[in-house]
Amino acid sequence: MIKKIKNFFNNHDRKQIFANFVSLSALNAFSFIFPLITVPYLTRVLGPEKFGIVSFALVITQYFIIITNFGFAFSATQQISINRENKKKISEIFSAIISVKLFLTIICAIILIILLLTLKQFKEDKLIFICSFGIVIGDALLPLWLFQGMEKMKFMTLVNFISKLFFTILIFIFVRNINDYILVPLFTAAGYLIAGIISFIIAYNIFKLNIILPNIKTIKEQVTISWPIFISTISINLYRNANTLLLGLITNNYTLVGLYSSAEKIIKALQSLVSPISDALFPYLSRKFVNNNVHYNINYMMKLGKYYFISLLPISILLIIFAHPIVNFVLGAKFSGASINTQIMSFVVLLGSMNYFFGILGLTNMGYKKQFMKFVLITGLISITSLFIFIPIWADKGASTVMLISELILFIILIQFFYKLNKKIIFLND
Repeated sequence: MIKKIKNFFNNHDRKQIFANFVSLSALNAFSFIFPLITVPYLTRVLGPEKFGIVSFALVITQYFIIITNFGFAFSATQQISINRENKKKISEIFSAIISVKLFLTIICAIILIILLLTLKQFKEDKLIFICSFGIVIGDALLPLWLFQGMEKMKFMTLVNFISKLFFTILIFIFVRNINDYILVPLFTAAGYLIAGIISFIIAYNIFKLNIILPNIKTIKEQVTISWPIFISTISINLYRNANTLLLGLITNNYTLVGLYSSAEKIIKALQSLVSPISDALFPYLSRKFVNNNVHYNINYMMKLGKYYFISLLPISILLIIFAHPIVNFVLGAKFSGASINTQIMSFVVLLGSMNYFFGILGLTNMGYKKQFMKFVLITGLISITSLFIFIPIWADKGASTVMLISELILFIILIQFFYKLNKKIIFLND
């Protein structure tokens, strides 16, 4: 047995995947454990309404981060992975992407100012939105895609741990009552800024990057490559973060936002358990799929997909059964109303993870970015339309129902596409 294990890890790619898996597991463990400590504390101290305001502000921030990321989290990882032996090319890619991200951050700042000056919901709690914007700046400086593409994730693990620990300590020291809710986005932003600055310095020194003035050609190239992923990411968030956003805008009831968003945090925390495997596989599959035909790649994805499905199905089933005690234990008695939302969205853990697997790991790496963008856009538009129907009728339960329906629709579309594509390839080969 020991000999078999040694032989298995003698393969360089397997070693690298395992090393990244360990680092990404630790990274996601921090992202899972620290909120597991802070969220129960915050829900009990802040209550549903103030927790809802904080969640609403963070959703706005997430949309800004989608804009500043511009799909680089995947396209840049792929580009860096392919060119990682070419230091000059990596420096060009790095400089171009950072320049675009900082430019987009300025655009987002202007958009926020306009929102603060024009919309009532933003005017009344403008300080919380201003504090939250620090997260956008910190995230723009965070070159996670560089470390992931170079498959050197251990550095990001350390930085992430420091920033999360810093945030957690500040929360427990200073957030003592309901009136301290403004400190939550402030401390979150501080953690992101620290992580962004430190990781930027580490990237510059470890990879010996040359910070150069990017030419228009390189910028255009990176934007063009990322565009389909950017549209897909926006579309995905039309049926993910849009639920919290529209629930707040339509009902103007932050208590309902707090109940829905807290249930969603439980779902996302469970989904994060599989993220290390997916993130570790992404750069590996980027290289593997370049050297193999489409039929082989599809069969490989289907084979891996079975393991994903079998692993995630029990989690969703158990969540339906134990939703009430889980919610009461994690969030507190004030959030007992969130247990129904958790039950409704329980299969989002399975479906959402499978959609990420087949869409991002599969279609994106196989060169079908535009098709995936189309599928996600269709799903997003259906979701937005459904939210305007379901929220006025069922409020937070309506938002949860739409989340489940959206993930199911996208899953069906992706499976059908893989089946038809594989059938077409077999027919052409015959």
